Amino acid sequence: MANNNKVMLFLCDQSIVSPILRSQGFPLLRELAKRGWKCHVFSLEDRLNPNLQSQIRKLVHLYPGVEFHAFRLPRWPKWFGVPWNFQKIIFFHVIFYRWVQRFPNLLIHSRSYFPTFGCLLIRRFYGGKLIFDHRGLVIEEHLQEGLWAKSGLIEKLMRWLLKQALLTADHVVTVSNRATKYLSINYNVPLKKITTIPNSFDPNRFLLDQAIDNNSNRTMVYLGGVKYWQNPIRIGEASEFYLNLIPDSTVKIFSYENPDTILAQITDKNRPRLIYDKLSPDVVPYHLSNASFGVIFRDDDIESYRSDICSPIKFAEYLICGLPVIVQDRIGDISDLVEREGIGQVFHPGIDSLESLLIKMDKMITKGGKNLREKCQATARKYFALQNAVDAYEAIYCLPMD
Repeated sequence: MANNNKVMLFLCDQSIVSPILRSQGFPLLRELAKRGWKCHVFSLEDRLNPNLQSQIRKLVHLYPGVEFHAFRLPRWPKWFGVPWNFQKIIFFHVIFYRWVQRFPNLLIHSRSYFPTFGCLLIRRFYGGKLIFDHRGLVIEEHLQEGLWAKSGLIEKLMRWLLKQALLTADHVVTVSNRATKYLSINYNVPLKKITTIPNSFDPNRFLLDQAIDNNSNRTMVYLGGVKYWQNPIRIGEASEFYLNLIPDSTVKIFSYENPDTILAQITDKNRPRLIYDKLSPDVVPYHLSNASFGVIFRDDDIESYRSDICSPIKFAEYLICGLPVIVQDRIGDISDLVEREGIGQVFHPGIDSLESLLIKMDKMITKGGKNLREKCQATARKYFALQNAVDAYEAIYCLPMD
């Protein structure tokens, strides 16, 4: 059954100010609205955010055709997260129930585990169409951070809910081919029910028609979070090695999180050449396009499947700004892509040294110059263009239900 009304609820258990939604979720909805879809975003907000209404007004201006429904729910401390998670499940259950009464062909695009869990009963007994946008391994993350006991009641319940979600959803979306394989093998999800759609770049933000040849000013850049699994220690070590390797080089760290773990690896003599900033998304393209290359690492002790399934947003954004990338091996599909397309270097922990890899990268950008930067941009447009993602999602939305 196709959604003849083209009404879609986009459910996310994050705030509308989330950088991930600004780079991935909302641009998708903006483009779908241009194609006649009536897109409604439902988000969960901090009760103490005094700027919520002004932020919503800004989003309405940036993403015409998209309606935003922001709800303030009581928050629980992170260590007391079980009631908070079940509160989210109940909230999205109520939302789906109310809307499916008005629109029997309602499409739900659920961008996380808990919104999907909240939709299961309504989908089974009242209809509608449920797309489960599977991003990350929430259960494994909670276990790794010690929030849930391994093999405990909560883990067993959540794994059962996840299995039901994967079976009940009309279609499942993953961000990498490795993630598709993981779900197929571990949860017996038929491959025909899964579509891989990697994270993309928003052309409205990255208005770069030509690559900037900026190799005369050596600049290594890191953009993103600094959680343990992103290996901030290695980012800091790479920064220190690069500053020592190239005397007139610069390292720029752009993150919305505390960079102390990175900064701790930098010696006093190199601190003046390391720049840290908490950037607005609006100026990220400018700073990336004026760098020389980007880096992406992962924690060596993280379970391999958690690294396998991801598709780092920063990778597409590095490339469209003309940056070759040093990327750790086995990160989603991007490590293979870097080797296949010749757009950077792949770091193999325990085999490669950071110093040798940085030397290779420096030689690569010196030899490649503007041609290399244009090649990176062409690769981004080929594999990570937003319109490709929009086409893929719309094709899924219009699939008949089983």
